[in-house]
Amino acid sequence: MRLATSLFTVLIFCLWFATCAFAVEEETYYQSGSFSLAGDGASYLQVAAGTYDLDENEDGVAGQIEWRFGKKYLFIGPALGLLMNTDGGVYLYGQLYADMGFGNLRIVPAFGFGAHDEGSSEDLGGTFQFISSLSIAYQMTNQGRIGIRYEHISNADIYDDNPGTDPLLLFYEHPF
Repeated sequence: MRLATSLFTVLIFCLWFATCAFAVEEETYYQSGSFSLAGDGASYLQVAAGTYDLDENEDGVAGQIEWRFGKKYLFIGPALGLLMNTDGGVYLYGQLYADMGFGNLRIVPAFGFGAHDEGSSEDLGGTFQFISSLSIAYQMTNQGRIGIRYEHISNADIYDDNPGTDPLLLFYEHPF
């Protein structure tokens, strides 16, 4: 596990270093005063960590990695991600997102679905789960972002049991 963590850290550093010299100009799909809705722009790699279920008294820790594609249809873009927790739970998902903001404050709502394997964490009722999320971030001068992300993952009552989970994560995302 230590080797995998080290290799992952080296990979992220190399990707970051290799792309620092390349800036992708973000297109604005719509603007009104300080509010903007982003069109095509940079893709972002988001790395996050936090609590796996905000509503439970358990100490579950979660880690997440997500790739948001910069190419959009109008102002809606696709994202792929992986959420893991310390109890062996894994959630692989796809989402559609919109990137909006007020100056350096960026707000990214997203909705999608994916496949969940609970490991030894809570059974969410079945494999197929929906995800909705809201990220709020500060965009730095290098276009990197640091922020907080709230998610809700549940099966929308398509199974008999629907406990859901609510991860709350701190993140950094880097533009590519």
